Amino acid sequence: MLLEARRRIRRQTVASLTRFRGLPRWAIENRLAKLDREWSRGRDVKTGAACAALAGLALATLLDARWMLLPAAAVAAALWLRHSGLRARFEIEAERRVLHAMRRTAA
Repeated sequence: MLLEARRRIRRQTVASLTRFRGLPRWAIENRLAKLDREWSRGRDVKTGAACAALAGLALATLLDARWMLLPAAAVAAALWLRHSGLRARFEIEAERRVLHAMRRTAA
């Protein structure tokens, strides 16, 4: 399933880059700004999942073992988001590198 999600993400990235080939510099810069926001969302999701997992571990240690469900749910949610199309940093950076090269040659 993860391999399938990565293939889908790669196809979408290639399609996006194909659309931007030959477009003016401002269009490429707009896409780069959108990628910056996408990267921030991904980091926010990962940070939230990590905080929930740590909180669950602390609460399970201090109060009740049933709090161990919180880290399990946080990890499950993070994995589900990954399978649903949330791109990893290296995937976003690969698209950014190609767009930077396109921007240098754009009119």
